[in-house]
Amino acid sequence: MSSSELKRRTDQKPAAKAAKSITFSTIIMIIGLILSKGSGFLRTVILSHKFEETYREAFTAAFLIPDFVFALLVGGSIQSAITPTLSKAIEQKTQKKAWKGV
Repeated sequence: MSSSELKRRTDQKPAAKAAKSITFSTIIMIIGLILSKGSGFLRTVILSHKFEETYREAFTAAFLIPDFVFALLVGGSIQSAITPTLSKAIEQKTQKKAWKGV
């Protein structure tokens, strides 16, 4: 085996490891999202059977308004500030330094 072939093989291992890590993280996020949406749906079904329509609508409004504001403020800040910073750090291979800033 030539030295260039050996170098090529060793260079591929970190990339493959990173791809597996990203895949695993994506699967965990998908599972969490499905569980979150499923439990929210279950909560809505239970509340619709327990309360009258007037109380159910009041609860829904009281729950959705703060949730919407939170999603706008926190979700927007993460998307506009943290994500580009981490992406740039990953490109420059300074992830540890970037995570300290977060």
